Amino acid sequence: MKRMAYHLLAILILGMAASAVKAQILLTASATPIEEYAAVELQRYYYQLSGRLLSIDHEEVPDRKTEFVLTRLDHPLVKSWRDKGVLPLKSMPGEQGYVIRTVKEKGRELVVIAGVDANGLLYGVYGLLEDHLGMRFYMNGDVYPDKKEVQTRIPLIQDERTPTVAIRGFLPWTNFPQSATIYSWDDWRYIIDQAARMRMNFIMIHNYNGFCGHNELFHNFEYKGHLSRGWMPTIKTGHGWGCPGWNINEYLFGASEVYDDYDFGADYGLHNETLTNGQIKEKGATIFRKVIAYAHLRGVKIGLGLDIDVVLPEYQSEPDNKDLIKVQVAEIAREYPELDYLLCFQSEGQKNEAFYARWRRVFDGFYEEMKRKSPFTRIAVSGWGLTAESVNSLPEDVICAPISYYSAAFEPGSVYGNREYWGCPWLERDFNSSEYYYPYNVDLSETIRAFGDASANMNGFYALTWRLADAISPKMWYISKAPWYNHEVLDSSEKVYRDFALANYGENAVDAITDIIDQNEPFATDFGECQETPGFNQMVHTYPLMNLYSMTFWGKNGKDVEIKATGYAEKKGTKNAPCDEGGECVGYIMADDWLQYPAVDFSNSPERMSIRIASASSGGVATVYLDRLGGPVIARFEVKNTEGWQSWKSLTVPVKGLKGVHTLYVRFQPFNVIAKAGKLADKQLKTIDSCMAVTSDVLQQLRLSRLRARIQGAACHIALNTDFENYQWNDLPGKMDEWARSFLYRIEDISSYGNIMSTQNRFVKQNYVEKINQLRKQQRVQAPSHIIAKGTLERAQISWRNEEPAVSSFVVCRNGEEIDTLASDVNCYQDKFHGAASYTVYAVDIEGHKSPLGIPADCLAGSADREAPVIVINSPLTSIMEGTPLHIRFSVVENRLPEFVSGIFHYRRTGEKVWKKIPFKHRTRGVFTLTLPASEITRQGIEYYISVSDSDNVFCYPGSAPARNHTVVVTEVPGDDKPEVPMIKPICGKRMFWSRVPNVEMYRIYRSRTPDFKIGADTFVTFVAGNTQSFADNGFDFDGTSLKGTYYYCVTSVSFWDHESEASEIIQIDY
Repeated sequence: MKRMAYHLLAILILGMAASAVKAQILLTASATPIEEYAAVELQRYYYQLSGRLLSIDHEEVPDRKTEFVLTRLDHPLVKSWRDKGVLPLKSMPGEQGYVIRTVKEKGRELVVIAGVDANGLLYGVYGLLEDHLGMRFYMNGDVYPDKKEVQTRIPLIQDERTPTVAIRGFLPWTNFPQSATIYSWDDWRYIIDQAARMRMNFIMIHNYNGFCGHNELFHNFEYKGHLSRGWMPTIKTGHGWGCPGWNINEYLFGASEVYDDYDFGADYGLHNETLTNGQIKEKGATIFRKVIAYAHLRGVKIGLGLDIDVVLPEYQSEPDNKDLIKVQVAEIAREYPELDYLLCFQSEGQKNEAFYARWRRVFDGFYEEMKRKSPFTRIAVSGWGLTAESVNSLPEDVICAPISYYSAAFEPGSVYGNREYWGCPWLERDFNSSEYYYPYNVDLSETIRAFGDASANMNGFYALTWRLADAISPKMWYISKAPWYNHEVLDSSEKVYRDFALANYGENAVDAITDIIDQNEPFATDFGECQETPGFNQMVHTYPLMNLYSMTFWGKNGKDVEIKATGYAEKKGTKNAPCDEGGECVGYIMADDWLQYPAVDFSNSPERMSIRIASASSGGVATVYLDRLGGPVIARFEVKNTEGWQSWKSLTVPVKGLKGVHTLYVRFQPFNVIAKAGKLADKQLKTIDSCMAVTSDVLQQLRLSRLRARIQGAACHIALNTDFENYQWNDLPGKMDEWARSFLYRIEDISSYGNIMSTQNRFVKQNYVEKINQLRKQQRVQAPSHIIAKGTLERAQISWRNEEPAVSSFVVCRNGEEIDTLASDVNCYQDKFHGAASYTVYAVDIEGHKSPLGIPADCLAGSADREAPVIVINSPLTSIMEGTPLHIRFSVVENRLPEFVSGIFHYRRTGEKVWKKIPFKHRTRGVFTLTLPASEITRQGIEYYISVSDSDNVFCYPGSAPARNHTVVVTEVPGDDKPEVPMIKPICGKRMFWSRVPNVEMYRIYRSRTPDFKIGADTFVTFVAGNTQSFADNGFDFDGTSLKGTYYYCVTSVSFWDHESEASEIIQIDY
């Protein structure tokens, strides 16, 4: 697929461009907020593509300046053009549809984008950008086309589209740190904006209220005077599916540097230690209300999913209690009057007749109460696959929207009759797959096949996932695009991954990279986030290999012997399962399972054997033995992924010398995955290196480096599977350092931070640190721990922790040589050195005994550092509300100490020539922040880039800067004024109080060590809901150390749309 040569409208500079007339986007008068936003988006991206900033005018008819006309298909101008033949249409698009046409009117050419409705117009703009201008939109950001030659005339565009389903979106499952569990308000705004750009219009949030002890914050309620305490998983808490909590300051291999607070999680889930249950509840509800309202500004609908049949035991009530149901529904209706969908889940687990009867009683109660108290909200049912029997008797207006039964495929929907149905595949699975690497055993090809088989009642297409980017990006892009294109455009995984490779890595790399990312990345582990942390070699072959339907032996005269797979006499493992080809198959075949078939008559001496097989995993080998396991092998079948557990294929091999009656054994084994995977990873890393060497495009190199880090992480994991159990003290850190850091070098969205948390809390803490602790038992003198080496301009700084109670001195070593001896109370050393160095330290006790060398740390000391800082910016906002500031935060992954790192914010009003500059402030660890005041942001919006230096090496965000920069547009929301300043009341102990301010959605708390500080991202602590008028800090500074000495606080009041008051008077608190 050549990268859209016909998309050269693209960086078009039109025929009239040489004239002095300023071109314009004409948005017909009386536009809605979504239509206004559509015009602003076209202006933003056209400027980025062409360097020309078009004006936006509101008129009913175009004039000679007009280049683009944005309107509705029911506008009189469109009707007039249709009548005159200027804009002929074969048929009118349906709901959310649009028309893009190049028209000639009064001797000039215009591009007309006309939507059936406001959403259709917005999607038309994004359709122009993506389908005709060569852009790509993903959850981790926008990808612009390669630089093209300037065009002098408009090519002909005739594009009419209607999505095949009305609902298109995703379900980022809450519970794990890779997902919506950790989305803060800015993350939500960014994600909603990107969803709209991808022409998606639905996001569902599933809220646990009791499962595995989780009590999430978007739904809670008080019943008989009791209100449970809500919480969201963080680094400190871990989560209930086998992930322990940990202290962020115990993180190893530089992982803590990217986090900006004492803990990591969603903003409404942090700093809640001193809040009441009710105050925590309102904090979560505040954010979700804002999420719903903001989504509606972008044409996105929000669904709330609840396991309605699960209630925390502390409420001492059954879920089908009518009074309890009324309380829950009343809370939903009060907190979220604009909620679009309530999805009533059948909870996960085994189900029987009693389960369905109780669930139906609960559902009927919810349905009746919601119809009475929140008739605007539509009701849907969901769960881990839904039986037709549990759905078909529900009211006709109830939508059936099940997540598929742990599969990348999903039911066509016909089983539910004519009821509206939404299909939901899994993009990754939280068991027997991976949230760390490619989502093994959950392949896009299955999803594509299922979408092609969808029945007529399917009106929604959304996907369950945890990550939104990384290896999920191409899959998410398919979910967003499949409903907009004819099926044959994206009817194979190869086409989807090829498009992704071409857009992200360039034409020179497309073939090589497609071969890697198209379901061919090296297998490292079956571990998923809902499982207990395994040893490195314990989660390798834990997923079914294949399904077997039949075996047939063929002779000269045709079929001799046919054996149904389920006709075995004995077996190990396996389960029978329904088969689409009739009857049952043998399913759930795992590694080392076998089947026995006695008394098979081979009197006709067959010459060939075939098996009927299906697999949605990486498959394996089926070996057929004669008379005993390990006996003579008569056939061996290599079974590859057939793109579905019910996608049956026949494999045939020759057989020789079969005579008489025998017992057959069929044994199933995985491919030698780890041995092959290690070689595959090495090959793919060399391929990526070759691709990086031939491109000069900075952004392509950056994307390739992130892909490389993912493959490198898998390669390290593969090596750890083989070697970790045999590591001794002197082998450490082995591959652990490289493995852990691979996650730091592939941060591209909020999910990436969650993966760092998971790898540290699980594998580093439970495997690596545990091994260290076990090996320490053999040490007479304890070696120092936590050795860290960081560079400076002239030297290296080495720090460590003492673990030996009787220590008398420390000896510092560089590259295997002792360089200094230090006193027992010293834990930091400055080494004046220029070069690559490996540092370690050993302890000497009071009797003169030496400890083993501490685990070494590598560093580029002094001038040897020629590597630019890696800039990590999570969820960079692309739009803000008029009159609000812009808060920006970045982290650096860097060899040098933070005090040698600086960042400059370069900004200007969009389209202007002169740049302004503001330095960033260091917040904590490797995190830097800046707040750009609202007074610096005009309605025109701004463009900016960030330059970061480690005093020698500089890198910019975005990598294309300053030629192409990041832009922020302004959204106007009338009637949301700046609120009053809170009046501070006397403190009580260490708790501050303030007066209530009317019409305020929240209060923000700021803290500093100096009394003359400014409010901003560098001093922001947390927020509380608008009905809370007090706060006590939790005793931890941003770096996780205890608050000691005098701190100064202030409070601001914040409106619904983030207009913030001036700061209150300063509050002094001593710790």
